Amino acid sequence: SKVIRPVYNVVFEEWYKTVEIDKGGRDKKTLHDKFSRFLPADTANYDDWDELFCSPSRLVANLVLDDGTRLFDLPHGQRFTALTRVNWRSTLAAKRTKTHREVHSLWGVYASIHRVVLLHVVLFLVLLFMAAEQDVTDLSPSVLGSGPWG
Repeated sequence: SKVIRPVYNVVFEEWYKTVEIDKGGRDKKTLHDKFSRFLPADTANYDDWDELFCSPSRLVANLVLDDGTRLFDLPHGQRFTALTRVNWRSTLAAKRTKTHREVHSLWGVYASIHRVVLLHVVLFLVLLFMAAEQDVTDLSPSVLGSGPWG
């Protein structure tokens, strides 16, 4: 509880302002005022924190204790007990963990479907050229099939 709870508090405070418990026992979290539509591009999120913990070199550089020393500068045997003294607010701050900005625009829609649209356009043009090459001089019912015109 002295390690996990401080990490959770920092993660919670990055996005949420308050949490209230309703009568059913479920929690209702309230986002910060400017986060109601979407998270700002410079806000740290789970992907950023996941990248931090999955990158050994970044983790060694970013885990800083309350007194300013790095956790991994301590002798190996003292590191586990020192986890309670890690300054999680500084360690998980967006300026230290953010590796890319997430920008929300219509470009993402294009990037996700442009290959499918291109394939459909190319196939349509190929079929159009194939149909244009056909010599349709005999308009007998065998060519047109059965219908009101034949």
